[in-house]
Amino acid sequence: MSFTYFDVQEIFAETEREQKGDFAECLETYETTGFSHRWIQPPVACYFVTTMDKKGNVNCTPVSMGTAFQSAPPNMRWCYAFAMNNDRDGRKNLDETGECVISYYPYELLRESEIIGLPVPKGINEIDVAGLTPLPSKKVKPYGIAECVSNLEAKVIETIRVDGSTLYVFEIVEVSVRDEYMERDKVTPHEPGLGAADLLFEVSIKGNPPRLNYMRMDKTIYPTPDDIGCDARWIGTFEEWMDSEERRGKINAATKERILQLNREWKNNPDPDSNAKVKEELTDYLKLICWHGKECKKQPVKKNPQIMAISEKQKDHEAIRNKVGYYDFTHKLLKVTGKDAAEFLDKMFVANISKARTGTAKYTTMLNEDGKIIDDVIVFHIDADTYWISTLYIDELIAWFDQHRSFEDMTYTEITDDVTMYAVQGPNSRELMNKILKNPVNDLKHFHIEDNQIDAMRVKIARSGYTGELGYEIYCVPSDAERIERSLEKYDQEYGVRKIKTDVIVTSIPREKGYVLMSDLEGTNPLETGFDWTVDWEKDFIGKEALQRDKEKGVGRKLVGFIVPKTSANIQAGDEIKVNGISAGRVTMFTYAYTIGQNIGFALIDTDKAQVGDLAVVAETGVILTERCFYDVSNSRVKG
Repeated sequence: MSFTYFDVQEIFAETEREQKGDFAECLETYETTGFSHRWIQPPVACYFVTTMDKKGNVNCTPVSMGTAFQSAPPNMRWCYAFAMNNDRDGRKNLDETGECVISYYPYELLRESEIIGLPVPKGINEIDVAGLTPLPSKKVKPYGIAECVSNLEAKVIETIRVDGSTLYVFEIVEVSVRDEYMERDKVTPHEPGLGAADLLFEVSIKGNPPRLNYMRMDKTIYPTPDDIGCDARWIGTFEEWMDSEERRGKINAATKERILQLNREWKNNPDPDSNAKVKEELTDYLKLICWHGKECKKQPVKKNPQIMAISEKQKDHEAIRNKVGYYDFTHKLLKVTGKDAAEFLDKMFVANISKARTGTAKYTTMLNEDGKIIDDVIVFHIDADTYWISTLYIDELIAWFDQHRSFEDMTYTEITDDVTMYAVQGPNSRELMNKILKNPVNDLKHFHIEDNQIDAMRVKIARSGYTGELGYEIYCVPSDAERIERSLEKYDQEYGVRKIKTDVIVTSIPREKGYVLMSDLEGTNPLETGFDWTVDWEKDFIGKEALQRDKEKGVGRKLVGFIVPKTSANIQAGDEIKVNGISAGRVTMFTYAYTIGQNIGFALIDTDKAQVGDLAVVAETGVILTERCFYDVSNSRVKG
């Protein structure tokens, strides 16, 4: 057997001489010293340490070195020990209050751990910036974190100063463990404690600038995200961090200066009560930077009272996204028939209806003479000279038709009272439909409609929907509606069928997919709303000349999306959007999106003042402007 000996004292002395005490260099593996610090400290499960100062300001920091031990009788207790550098805010808080919470976190929180380790100003809550959820403690003032595996409430019992660090020994006074891990541990008792298969272990520091690498017990390597933080050094200063984010294009010079100004104001008065507005604005900006284009992992326990009160909405939402939901979604229906029907509809709508084959459907808009959208509809080509138009505004549609009809050989009649439509939506919808229908719908293409039967009931089946999922619509006579529902509910256990009774069918479900209502389109044209693909420029239609002028002039507005990292926000349609303090548009919609776990909205912006990716302010709340689709951008779910 052979061994290599290392003079650890000399390694640190050399590192301090050459690297000026850069902590990352002290931990670098073999490249610089021929030695790895892991021979002294094997990988330890990573955890957060949350502390609080006397004013109530929270500090959270990620830690990857430490150990637990049990004291012997006559005073048996669980203890924990770790050290902190003396310049850490957490160390100062521990000296003030003597309390903390140690929270073991799963690998899903890798990005959050990177955010918490950023040089966030003292007194700004890293847990809030990272989008995590406070979990109330029982015996200490600092709180735990709901997304973590377990939370250890701890009180200091011993303190030892060691050069530039302080070693703390704690008594663990209370422990909270997430129930899902408790249940799993009961059936797999020999699995390492704390659900260790999901914990992260720090294994190396690599790269330029240095970045941590982590590993799970499955030996998969998880590198630290490199799209946040200082791009020159491992941690760097707050100012260097903001410079890096400007170089990445997340913020511009004006926004960076505003953030730095807020930081100065907060440092001059870090009081959470008297300076609450500065703290909130600075926190919101940091959230926007850290979650730029990313999904936040919030737990339901942090939802605001409005969201907490609508748990049935979330059940409805998740049924459509994960299984199958059905609901009466009968729109107003206008039947148009006659040999001139297609020619007339071509004049009324921007899409080419006359080219639509029998058994197909088209989404299209109707414009006024100024080229502005006055309705958006679905047109079904039922048979040779018969069309159904599905709309929410049938009185206005008929009045517009009356105004522009001349001597066409056709008739149009409202048939809303003659038809009931059920939407059957979700990943299990095809299997469910095949169970209840006479003829399978495996080959029915998207935006097609065909005749079928449910038992002896004659129906039309369209493959379409307003959910962003694989879905179908059942058109039946109203007298068959109850029997149709019974046919669907017969398979509730097999396919998870749920009758949808809340408004998620017009709020969270379609909106996170980017689908619009007329309230979003009012006063716009198809070019501004991303519907230029629906326009057939080879034919004439009402509003074409005005729309062509707008096209030649160039699109000056765009209907976009935005996300709100802040959990609770009071934003309403019509609210002004500001970018760099300048009015840049207005909100058209705001709702909570259960799938991505964030508040979202649509906004009509002036493209010379704002663009996707900008940080903006609405109703004193920070938002990020995004593309309008937040879910399944590739449409793979709709394609089934």
